[in-house]
Amino acid sequence: MENKYRKELLMKRNFSMSTLLLIFLTVFLLTGCDSSEVNTADDEGAFKLLSDVPAAAAGGVNVTLFQEDFETWDLTGRGWTGNLNNGERWDTDTRSPHGGSMAARYDCYNNGSQGSMISPTIDLSGTENNILTFWIREKVRTWFWHDYFNHCYIQVSNDDGSTWTEIAHLTKINSYVQKSYNLDEYIMPSDRVKVRFIGQGGNADDNDKDTFIDDVAINGVTVAPDEPEVPTRLEVLQYWAPQVYHDTRNDTTFFYRFYESQDMITKVNFDGDWYAGNNWENFPRNGDYSKMIGNAYCSFIETDTHFFLGYQYFHATDDAVIEADRHENDMEDVYICIRKGDDPSDYGTFKALISNRHGDMQKYTGSDLYFNGSHPKIFISSNGDVINGDWDTGAHGHGIENYRPGDHNVGDDGIIYNVADVGEAPTECGGGAFSHAYDYGLVEIDELWSRRNIYNNYPFKSYGSFGADGQDSGAHAPWNNQYFKDPAAYFAGNFSFLLSEGVYDYGYVHNPYYGVTESGSGSPVLTLPEEWMSTDIGSPANAGYAYGIRDTFTVTGAGNDIWGSSDQFHFTARSLTGDGEITARVYSIQEDINAWSKAGVMIRETLNADSTFAMMVVTPKQGASFQYRALSGGSASHSTTGGLAAPLWVKIVRQGNSFTAFYSADGSSWVQQGGPVVINMGSTVYFGLGVTSHDASWRCSGFFDNVNVNQ
Repeated sequence: MENKYRKELLMKRNFSMSTLLLIFLTVFLLTGCDSSEVNTADDEGAFKLLSDVPAAAAGGVNVTLFQEDFETWDLTGRGWTGNLNNGERWDTDTRSPHGGSMAARYDCYNNGSQGSMISPTIDLSGTENNILTFWIREKVRTWFWHDYFNHCYIQVSNDDGSTWTEIAHLTKINSYVQKSYNLDEYIMPSDRVKVRFIGQGGNADDNDKDTFIDDVAINGVTVAPDEPEVPTRLEVLQYWAPQVYHDTRNDTTFFYRFYESQDMITKVNFDGDWYAGNNWENFPRNGDYSKMIGNAYCSFIETDTHFFLGYQYFHATDDAVIEADRHENDMEDVYICIRKGDDPSDYGTFKALISNRHGDMQKYTGSDLYFNGSHPKIFISSNGDVINGDWDTGAHGHGIENYRPGDHNVGDDGIIYNVADVGEAPTECGGGAFSHAYDYGLVEIDELWSRRNIYNNYPFKSYGSFGADGQDSGAHAPWNNQYFKDPAAYFAGNFSFLLSEGVYDYGYVHNPYYGVTESGSGSPVLTLPEEWMSTDIGSPANAGYAYGIRDTFTVTGAGNDIWGSSDQFHFTARSLTGDGEITARVYSIQEDINAWSKAGVMIRETLNADSTFAMMVVTPKQGASFQYRALSGGSASHSTTGGLAAPLWVKIVRQGNSFTAFYSADGSSWVQQGGPVVINMGSTVYFGLGVTSHDASWRCSGFFDNVNVNQ
């Protein structure tokens, strides 16, 4: 097959003899009969020499993955394949080694012919910066008016040679040089990598000027195993949250009117205030249920071996024909025991569930329950007593138990609640049993827990008992029960099989409620990630607190405000030197304390009340705001976008002394809030989360997830 090198030869045969002699003499004088080195490899400038290879990644180890010195006559015995040891061939030879006594040689008999030498299979899985190095020499022979030279093509495969990618074409190399290529730029590293050297003749029958390859190696850096994607405590709570089948009633029995809105799960402050004595008057009776947004309170407790997850379902009232059975405010509980898996990314294994039906504890294992995926199905009856229009003795006031298809006489109404990031208000309850489904959100029980000592019906009348006005208060918060404060002991005492399954740990990794009494004594286990701290800023009248597991935090703070020339709030943070950013999703902020209560991410120079800071906050009623103080003791400024509310992602970025704020609905597409501001802060500052109630008399809780500090 004619190639371009033969065509060049035919063209040059037309030259005159004098021209040929002139060329010969010129080459002889300038080169001593040897051409200077020429490298015609495509894209050579993109290749990295070994000395240019970046240092090993953090946690990585430099390793030699393949090495061949060709100090053997038997290439096949070392796993090499291809055109070896006969015809147009590769072999090993002692004529021109780079190191040692031998090198691989492509021995060409015919100009233009090719032969390949293919490496054994090499495992590059689990490594990066995989650098192929080798030494090569293929001299040029100049005879009168023409250069004769060989070619070498280097190719790589990551599928055992099914497909090949060329990484270099080398020729005219008169003395040994080392070549180095990052294989990661050509293939995805795998456990089936091969390297192929293809020799092509152009210098037949001159053994000294054959193509020689020596000292082939591949060195890489081990890749640290990916950290498992550990679910946040909110994700664990959502994963196991019950699917609620809730009966509703909208009828008149013995001239007494019941309303289906009384059967909608919601928050204590559904009506826009924390006074629990007006919930009877404020639940809707006109069919507009927009204020009855589906929500459940939740709690998360953890030991080394188990999760204990609490779900508290609140109703504005529990009505009844018999007046003595009526009460304002109502709360039912479900608690779930999950055994943690060996893999931190695992959501664990369901073990047991208990429900509190007016003090009548129902106990279930997995075989007693129906599930929708990971969500156990529970049933909550409508409000009322045993007397109703259908004489259905199962329709007692918000009884909670396992859902059993076909066993619940609910008539042609009832709704289904499914957990979601944000709850929604029901619009239709009839038209068939459980024919309408709505979302309910999760709200940390800390919204109530932080107010547990606030009486006079705001919202409690005593420790653990909701207030009421004109009706008996039959609702109780869960913290007078062992299953709320010490669930490890409770479940072990009621489900003995848990103790025979393996190690059962009673010690808590996280339990904000353990042993806490009305006076505040006890031994709560409040944890924060390593390097994080928690403190009040500006000495608010009501002390705050914070705890966090992995990237999920609860921050409860009081204080007048983060504003003016001095701040009062609770701050949890870690120090960081130099540029960086902090990102979080404000999943929820406690409502109805103040429209300007704030929860957000903050970069703060010091822990002094008048420190400079930059903060991106979410408020209950005033949108999202970039707030900052450019001078210590100076006035704060802001840029605000109304109409935004939790859940909302927020971010603050520091570059030198320039600070920029952003918000996002999804954590991917970001909107800059205002312009960058210049604040002269020291090199080492605090990156963290801040919450203020904007009302010194009250605490406010903010719930954050996806918290991340990057530098």
